[in-house]
Amino acid sequence: MLPDLPPLPGATEDPRLADVTVRDLLQHSGGWDREATGYDPMFDVVDIAAAVGVEGPAGCDEVIRYMRGRPLDFAPATRYAYSNFGYCALGRVMAEAAGQSYESLMQDFFAEMGVGGMALGRTREEDRLPGEVAYVESYGRQCASVFGGPAVPCPYGEFYIEAMDAHGGWVANAPDLLRFVRAIDGRGGDDVLSGSAISAMTARPSLPTWNGTGSWYGFGWSVNANGHWWHTGALNGTRTFVGRMNYQGLAWVVLVNTWPYQNDAAFISAMDNGMWQQAQATTTWPSHDLFAQFPTEAAASPELAPLAVTVGPNPARSYATVTLSLDAPAEVRVAVFDALGREIRQLHQGPLSAGTHPLLLDASALPAGAYVVRADGPAGRTARPFTILQ
Repeated sequence: MLPDLPPLPGATEDPRLADVTVRDLLQHSGGWDREATGYDPMFDVVDIAAAVGVEGPAGCDEVIRYMRGRPLDFAPATRYAYSNFGYCALGRVMAEAAGQSYESLMQDFFAEMGVGGMALGRTREEDRLPGEVAYVESYGRQCASVFGGPAVPCPYGEFYIEAMDAHGGWVANAPDLLRFVRAIDGRGGDDVLSGSAISAMTARPSLPTWNGTGSWYGFGWSVNANGHWWHTGALNGTRTFVGRMNYQGLAWVVLVNTWPYQNDAAFISAMDNGMWQQAQATTTWPSHDLFAQFPTEAAASPELAPLAVTVGPNPARSYATVTLSLDAPAEVRVAVFDALGREIRQLHQGPLSAGTHPLLLDASALPAGAYVVRADGPAGRTARPFTILQ
C-alpha cells in the first residue's frame, strides 16, 4: 500500500499494517487509537517534520511515512477507534487508485454533485480563502505556531490544516455542504452513489464495539437505529454539525466560527437540540428549490493580482472603509455579501483608474455578524471577510 510513501530509513513496519483494508480506514478500525495512547500524529507535524528531515510542518505524506515505522495500537478489524490519521491514509489510497491528486479527485467528485465552492484550507490568517470567515479562539489564548516565530491566535497556527486535507481540511459554506448531503442521502433524484453503496455506508459494522448499541459509525457517518446520519467536527476556531435526518426528509448543517471547548458537551447539545426544536416547530415548508438563492461558485485563488481588497476595523462604527487598489485602470465591481453568500450591498460598478480608492460602506443598518467584501475585475476576483460589531 502506498509504495511512493515508504517508511523512514531504518524503520521497522508492524506486519499487521498489511492487514489494514479500505473498509478499516473508512470505519476507523485500522489499528490506531489516539484515545488510548494520547497521540494523534496529525497534531505532531513539527516533530514529524524533523524526523522525516523536511523543512516546516509535515504534510499528510510525511506523516504517513513516519507512522509506517510505529506499531499499531490494536489488530486491524477488531474494534473501533476514531483516527484522523486513518483518513489521511485513506485520502492517499484514493488518489493512488485514481491516478490523480487527492484534491483534484475530490474536486471532480464535487463537480458531479454540483458543489463548486469547496476548497482546501490554509493555516495562516493572511492566507484565508476569499469569503472564508475569521476564526475566533473562544478564550483569547495564543499558541505556539507550527511555523515557529511568535505566538499566534490559536486557530491560525496551533495546527497545520494543510496536513488535514482528507480528514478535515476542507473549507465550505452551509449551502454547499447541504448539496453534498443531498447527493448521497439515498432519497433519489440527485444521488451520485448507488443504493448498495449507500446501504454499505450506513450499515452497522461487524465490530464488537457496536454489538447491541443504538448507534454506530459506518463509512464516514455516525448512524442510529432511527435512520439518522450525522457527523460533527471541531478545531480551535470552529465547531460543526452535519446531519441527514429521517424526519420529514430533512438535513441540516451548522457551522460556527469558534469552539468553546471548555464547555463543549453543552455547546454541541445546544446546537443539536436547537435544530431539532426548529424542525419540529415548523409546520409549513417551501415547495420550491431554495438552492437557487445560494449559487455555488468555483473556489477562487486568494492571489488575484492586480486587485486587492482590505477592510478597515469596524469597532461599533456606522461606516466601514473598503480600500481597493488597482495596478492599472480596470472595469471593477465591488459588493458586500452576508455569511450565507447573499449580496446585500453594491459599493461600486464601473471603471476605476490605477491607484487606491477608498469606498465607504454604511453599516448602520446591517446586523452584527460576518460579511465578505468582494471585488471582480478583468484580472479575476479577490475577497476579504470582515465583521460588524454593534
